[in-house]
Amino acid sequence: MRSNPFLIQRAAPSSSASLPPLFLIHDASGNILSYLKLGSLGKYRQTYGIYDPYSGTEGCSWQSVSEMARHYVRLIKKVKLRGDIVLGGWSFGGIVALQMSHILATEGRGLNCVGIVLIDTIYSPVDFSNGSGVDMAPPLAGINGQTRDQIMVALVRAQCLCATWEPPTWSGKKVPPVVLIKAQDRIQVEKSQGSNNICRLDRFRNHRQLGWEMVQSGLINKGVIDTPGNHYDIFEDEHVDATTQSLNRALSKLDDRV
Repeated sequence: MRSNPFLIQRAAPSSSASLPPLFLIHDASGNILSYLKLGSLGKYRQTYGIYDPYSGTEGCSWQSVSEMARHYVRLIKKVKLRGDIVLGGWSFGGIVALQMSHILATEGRGLNCVGIVLIDTIYSPVDFSNGSGVDMAPPLAGINGQTRDQIMVALVRAQCLCATWEPPTWSGKKVPPVVLIKAQDRIQVEKSQGSNNICRLDRFRNHRQLGWEMVQSGLINKGVIDTPGNHYDIFEDEHVDATTQSLNRALSKLDDRV
């Protein structure tokens, strides 16, 4: 996987019916493998994935979410120099997508973000690491030791970036249409792990907007779509079809504005 953005789904050749391309930002692991499992997102929409070019490398890292977002905007311009785009991402990817959208809204750069899809992206306040809940890594069954170590390093890096990230303030700029896809279930935590048996990623699960209402009223302005599964398994075989359907519903909501 060398090209970045990586073309996940190619649109049918039709200039009259084409929809804004979708760019899905990697989750905290740095890779986009989960997005490769998705079913069709529409024959007239080009879908790309953006992976972390530093994933699996030693000594190289991002200093901030903003730095990462600016680099990814430059990557997008390699395949689409101007025009409308849709941004999205699972978990950490949604945070980066929000930052990218704000950069485009405030600085232009020829691209116009006409919508954002947050896929079970939880608001992570600065004191997230000091709050209640259990830290739980995703299941990594069937993954070799070296890859497992690389993923764990990437997860720690993403957590550090979230700890210093401040959500952008739109102040006068129009917030783009934002849809939140929300996992219906909590992650199962062993009783022996304590902390009220709640994973940190589910700390705001009982909030309809997963905590984003604390950032800015009306940020999730195109609704919330519930989808089967928990934060970690919505792309697994038993849930990926439903996740695809939820993502298509989210995109339809955004297309209403296009």
